[in-house]
Amino acid sequence: VLYNLFDWPSKRYSRLVVVGIANTMDLPERLLPRIHSRLGLERVIFPGYTVPQIETIMKARLGELDVFEDTAVEICARKVASISGDIRRALQIARRAAEICDREANEMAEEIDLNNTINNNNNNNRSKDPYVTIRHINLAHKELTTTAYILAIKHASLFERLLLASVV
Repeated sequence: VLYNLFDWPSKRYSRLVVVGIANTMDLPERLLPRIHSRLGLERVIFPGYTVPQIETIMKARLGELDVFEDTAVEICARKVASISGDIRRALQIARRAAEICDREANEMAEEIDLNNTINNNNNNNRSKDPYVTIRHINLAHKELTTTAYILAIKHASLFERLLLASVV
């Protein structure tokens, strides 16, 4: 099916143009030689997003929500732009930071409710709505970059790393 699809644009009087978008540069090389031969390989490399672009996209995606401090969005954008410039990564960090913030707010609310019950206070001492701060962004970034696989590679010996590189 792929061979026929990629072969179709080379037919006479064909009006079909096939555009492939991939996250990896070596996608054509991964295809079977028969399919690879049908590609009119013209690569366009798109650079990663810059810090202001990531900030703008994140603020647009957050919309009317007022739960992220401006500095937290900026730090998240800077972290992602320095590594890959991939907006999906920035949004993943923001989502995880919001989950951490929400969990902390719920735990704090439970503590306050428990203290009010013990002290028979009916005062509602809850603080203002929780905001995602730089600390939450840093925790989320650390969580997402310290998976078991990454830690295993970081702590591998030189020869183990060479073996992994040769296998890849």
